[in-house]
Amino acid sequence: MRSYVFWLCFGLLFVLQGCVHATTQTTVVTSKSIELKQRYYQAKTTAPDGTVLAFTVYQPHLKPGQTAPLILHTHGFGLSRMKRPELSLYGFLLPTGQVAKTAWQKGYWVMSYDQRGHGDSQGKIRLTDPEK
Repeated sequence: MRSYVFWLCFGLLFVLQGCVHATTQTTVVTSKSIELKQRYYQAKTTAPDGTVLAFTVYQPHLKPGQTAPLILHTHGFGLSRMKRPELSLYGFLLPTGQVAKTAWQKGYWVMSYDQRGHGDSQGKIRLTDPEK
């Protein structure tokens, strides 16, 4: 009888496993047939905890079928992301911004983001608090 209960529970768990697996459909945009112009744009995303995070995407000029690596750029404490390549504290004065701007101009994707609680991102600034 115990063997029967074990296999019944095992079978039930096996069947229910498919109910807890969530799939999402992802659309991948490729530049196989179109040319991407060099530009930048502002965007926001929502983290799993509901916090809205802001970032700027620097899109390089890419010919059809051409790819490029991505560089993630962020800021120091109390500052914000590089929102635009011109008229930006990062683009002119700070070395990390100059490197990010140069990489974009040389064909890299660059994503500059505001950390939580900075710039246009929501959330609280937490220092030395790895538990939260």
